[in-house]
Amino acid sequence: MKFYCLQMKIRMKKSALFLFSLLSLSLNNVNYHLIASIPIDASVMTIDQFSNCYLISENQLIEYDSLGKMAANFSDKNLGTLSNIDAFNPLKLQLFYPDNGMIVTLDNKLAIVAKIKLHELDIQQPILICSSYNDAVWVYDQQDFKLKKIESTLQVSQISGNISQTIGYDIKPIFMVENNHWIYMNNPESGILVFDIYGSYYKTIPITGISFFQVMENQLLYFKDNVFRSYDFHTLEDKVINLPTLSKTMIYPRIEKNKFYTLERGLIEIFSY
Repeated sequence: MKFYCLQMKIRMKKSALFLFSLLSLSLNNVNYHLIASIPIDASVMTIDQFSNCYLISENQLIEYDSLGKMAANFSDKNLGTLSNIDAFNPLKLQLFYPDNGMIVTLDNKLAIVAKIKLHELDIQQPILICSSYNDAVWVYDQQDFKLKKIESTLQVSQISGNISQTIGYDIKPIFMVENNHWIYMNNPESGILVFDIYGSYYKTIPITGISFFQVMENQLLYFKDNVFRSYDFHTLEDKVINLPTLSKTMIYPRIEKNKFYTLERGLIEIFSY
């Protein structure tokens, strides 16, 4: 597992180098090549380190390979409503079913390998999850406004303070991700809340009114008002990234390695760069 984590870090750094190249050229003419166009109604899209694309469509998980060919699917109506996929570790996909307070882990064949029943860990109102290193998972519990970290041993190792009390207002976050040992939580009304590896509040990035973002090294990528942008954590510079296509029905784009993915209503498109 340690060797796998090292490989993941190397891939992430390579992906970040590509991203910097893309951002530096984004103000110039960029040539995109359409690889695949997939007609499908999907509410959520994420990409793993191998450029496999995972979608939630009609409460099922569907996987497409890097060329846009359907590879596998997973569905279990008994688990409730599937709200999120975390593909940080493509060998251990994390699926979140908030109605039943359950996290389901799938292998790379989309077979169930584990289930975490959050209510049994005294997490009563989980609304967000994200993967962490060493097979741990962060959960945000809306009941007590706290972040809680669950280790692979199913022990809760970290519990934050009451976030609403700390920042002085109630939050209604809709998305969360960990990157480089920082946790980024999207609260559209106030911005992106940042927490350290212990779940302690650090700061708020004042980017509001968005539904999705990516974090890659020192860049935050987000889609707002039909414009794809990059925000630099160090310089605070905010740049526009040229899109290979632009549609009024676009939900959000995403970058992974040398590919560009766009999620629209009724359509997924994959481009090479």
